Amino acid sequence: MIQRRRTFLHQATAVAAAAAAGSIATLPNRAWAQSFANRPMKIVIGFPPGATSDLLARTIADRLGPALGTTVIVDNKPGAGTIIA
Repeated sequence: MIQRRRTFLHQATAVAAAAAAGSIATLPNRAWAQSFANRPMKIVIGFPPGATSDLLARTIADRLGPALGTTVIVDNKPGAGTIIA
């Protein structure tokens, strides 16, 4: 079983090296870019509304939205010691 694992790792490494060199013909030669921020962006805060971090995030969202050309939403998810956010 160890020999099969080693063989697989050697073959996977060879394929990765060949892909990095660009010698595999099946790989696409171009990546088509998608439009950025085609959905609203969310800033998730782990504190309740009205806290300092919430005010700071809303200030950033007000300036970030027009700069990126999208809507920026501040989502507050307090609780569990900010683990939920």
